[in-house]
Amino acid sequence: MQWYLIMTEYEVTGGGQIGRFSATWPFVKLSVTPNRLEINASIGGKYVFAPDDIISFDYAGSFKPGIRINHRVANYSSNIVFSSFSSRDVMAGIMEVGFTPGKSISAVDKMEIVQLQESGGFAFKLKPIIAIIVIWNVIIVGGIAMFVSNGQKGFPVLPIQCATGFMILVCLGMLIINHLQK
Repeated sequence: MQWYLIMTEYEVTGGGQIGRFSATWPFVKLSVTPNRLEINASIGGKYVFAPDDIISFDYAGSFKPGIRINHRVANYSSNIVFSSFSSRDVMAGIMEVGFTPGKSISAVDKMEIVQLQESGGFAFKLKPIIAIIVIWNVIIVGGIAMFVSNGQKGFPVLPIQCATGFMILVCLGMLIINHLQK
């Protein structure tokens, strides 16, 4: 009697490019099961694919070898590349797990993946980040302008303390308040 070990999950650490965002090794992780391929690019976001979301895999780059993921997920960048030291080994690992582009999966698994895809891949929302930066600068510049216009001498400590306090409140709020987390 012979025993065969069947791999049910494959994980590898590497680098990658998602749109214009690039991350080097070890900041991107590729995880694959028979029904799901996931790329976690740390601050670049998390990208989840069902087998029928993938059109094909291509080898990308000669100087920085990688695997280009050609997909049909509308709200993801069309340029998603996972790079590692050996693209051929990564491609073999994906196939060995049983993840096949175009394969159908159960409706429950597909619904879970679609929900993750709709939440978006990029970890940060651009409009809130811009608003926080603008408010931060208004506090600092406005405070310094008031400091100078009042004829005060020395270093303007209060505007910097106010701006720092604002940022601390924003950070604490994102940890505690659900609305800010979203």
